[in-house]
Amino acid sequence: MESLPSQQPQQMIEIRHDEPPLNYDLSPSMYDARTLDSSGNLGHVKQSQPFDQPGESITAPLSQDSFEIPIDMQTTILKDLSKIWHDPEKGSICVQLIENARCPHPALLGRLSGPALAILDWNEQKAEEHTGTVLCGDYSNKWLDAGEYFVEIIVLFCEDFGLGAMERTDNETAWLGAGFGTNCVEDAMHNRITAKEGNKIQITSSTEGKGSYHLGRWVRRQGIPLRPLFTRYQPVKCCVQSGGYRPLNPLPQWCEPLTNRDKPGNATRGLWKFKTGTEVVGLPEYQFQWGMNISEISLVNRLRRRLHDKSLPKICAVGDSHSRLMEERSLPQLNLTGMFEFVQHYWIAPNKIAPKIFNRKCDKVFIQIGQWPPSWYTKGNPTSFAKYYKKMKEHVQNTLKVLETKPDAKIYLPTIDQGPLTGRVNACNDWRIPTVLDAYSFVNQMIKRELNTSKVEYIDTNFIIYTHWDGHPDWAHLMEDMLPRLSFLPALLSLCSSSTHAFTPARLGTVTRPICTQLFDATSVSEVASMRAGEIKAELESYGISTASFLEKSELVDALEKARLEGLKPKKKKKRRNDDTGASPSSSSESDDRPREERLTEELENCRQMKASELKKELEERGVSTRSFFEKSEFVQALAAARVDGVEKKNEESYAEYADVEVLTDDNSGPRTKQSPQSQQQQGRSPFGGASPFGGAGMGGMGGMGGIADMLKNMGGGAAGGGAAGANPFGGMGGMGGMGDAMGKAQEMMKNPKVMEIMAKAQSNPKIMKAMQECMSNPAAFAKYQNDPEVGELMRELQKYM
Repeated sequence: MESLPSQQPQQMIEIRHDEPPLNYDLSPSMYDARTLDSSGNLGHVKQSQPFDQPGESITAPLSQDSFEIPIDMQTTILKDLSKIWHDPEKGSICVQLIENARCPHPALLGRLSGPALAILDWNEQKAEEHTGTVLCGDYSNKWLDAGEYFVEIIVLFCEDFGLGAMERTDNETAWLGAGFGTNCVEDAMHNRITAKEGNKIQITSSTEGKGSYHLGRWVRRQGIPLRPLFTRYQPVKCCVQSGGYRPLNPLPQWCEPLTNRDKPGNATRGLWKFKTGTEVVGLPEYQFQWGMNISEISLVNRLRRRLHDKSLPKICAVGDSHSRLMEERSLPQLNLTGMFEFVQHYWIAPNKIAPKIFNRKCDKVFIQIGQWPPSWYTKGNPTSFAKYYKKMKEHVQNTLKVLETKPDAKIYLPTIDQGPLTGRVNACNDWRIPTVLDAYSFVNQMIKRELNTSKVEYIDTNFIIYTHWDGHPDWAHLMEDMLPRLSFLPALLSLCSSSTHAFTPARLGTVTRPICTQLFDATSVSEVASMRAGEIKAELESYGISTASFLEKSELVDALEKARLEGLKPKKKKKRRNDDTGASPSSSSESDDRPREERLTEELENCRQMKASELKKELEERGVSTRSFFEKSEFVQALAAARVDGVEKKNEESYAEYADVEVLTDDNSGPRTKQSPQSQQQQGRSPFGGASPFGGAGMGGMGGMGGIADMLKNMGGGAAGGGAAGANPFGGMGGMGGMGDAMGKAQEMMKNPKVMEIMAKAQSNPKIMKAMQECMSNPAAFAKYQNDPEVGELMRELQKYM
């Protein structure tokens, strides 16, 4: 008899921390398998009792490097288990059952959590004589980095009637006919077969991923300690059964870690806005990583441009809440509102859905109607695989007929979102869990294969959703982090050549190279990243964004991609005047309706003929800071963009710079005279002098009254006349008449106690101080801070007193 090395042999009974108090009354017994009798009533079949020993160990073919993983001593199928081991050479974790197991073909679900997340793909091996079944969960086709991983394996059903049954029968027709009968899930409180301790494995070499798993993965966020991820579930006794299985309020203390496992810390909702917090727990510990060089922001921005140009086909999302959330929540979040049209329908009703698609004039149809058929809405009679197959195939055929006049039309059948172990599921009142929904997804793939047309594609989205199958915050709908990616996927498909193939999961069919191959090739480069640094700066500044703080090109790339994604547009052009200040004859006018690219090319050529000093002077006259420019090409790019985008020249002579002249505008400029003790004391109390936010020690010698005058000039008249072309929130105040008027306004504001209070508040916040300093030197920086909750609010308060 062959023995396995064990990491941490379990010699004593483990006391589970996730179970209720000992006097907790479970009905039916927590150790009973549940089935429905012929009348639909819940019945009980006695299972193996807890605290027994595992079944007899038997011989199995093992590799030399394999080692054993401890078994959970409270699992419902304890007596059926012989051993569990990790085979690093094959990239799999195997479970061996005894010969006469009560559950010889269990439906297992395994997840690895570590540097990345992965769901195991199970394959049942034929049992040898006098041996039990061996089930091996493969991870070799996943995208994983080498390192330490935690293993959790649970049993969902005693008998796998889903894909496991299909593989055993190897006959799709017979499998469809068998269905899943009246099976109920194993008790969720004791369905884990791997122990909570000693469940670590080492993956010694990275796996690159194949098929759909090459497209993306969930990786652990930096700075968060490695810890295991255990299945989240909702015990029946944690719900109000009469109220639709809503969580109890208040929730018993023992229910809390089971039902509220995931804590996002101080993360904010939405894509690209996650900020790591100290309380991040569960699935929020992981972030999504695409398997492509083009950034996610660039992808979405490409879709935005196509949407703006009206060059996207009309995409219809058919279904109920899962499709509706994509349209109502995800698309606005991505600034892609209007990309989908929601076609509401709950059931697979071929004769009703097809006319809706025809009336909406859909070009691409994304069908998600897999949630209601196995749900409690069926009143205890979940839709069989055979019925789902018949209705869905008829629906796809009817849809093909209404789209037959459109040569580029497409029907997409995606993976059906797997659901968690809710109170309803645990009470045998709902079946929206992986075993059932994965089988529905396989039926979708069968339909695609049988219809044999390029107009129907199956899309495997498991690389996004499967690792998070138990994370639905409301126990029904996907986590916020997944919705945007699923939302732009249909539109992404529409940008691809019709000759490419949709991707399919490794387990369910032939693995193909993903759609949109050009987006995932190593040679793909972000459109913005391919631009020159000067071009990126010019475009950013045309949006009113200062580039003075960016030191690396990568920072410029990220800023521009974000600006485009947020829908920023060049500031509106103002009516130009041909006055004595020498407006360029080639500058854009209100009547010039040529494309911006064409006008920019023309201005670039004009500006290249100018001297560097001329470029610098005109830029400064237009209020554009030149402090970050070192090459003539950067001056050329900035001035050309300023002319095209209508950044006007200023009229205030007092704000121009001269080579050999320094204009002293007040007593605080230039050399300082010695102050009397009385004046020093007064200055210390002033919000604009001495230790105040805008003088001496307050802002590192920014010039006392001169500093506040500069700020008022930039926030008011200066910005109104040019600056960032209306980019700052204080533009349009006009009438301040240069530095002299700004000084007068500053003196007047000094007398207002409210202004002094605002300045004192600014002095106490380093972030606001830094922002104010930048805004004083560069008016365009106001656009950068106008939406900042702290800086923008303070600036708006100050504006009231100008």
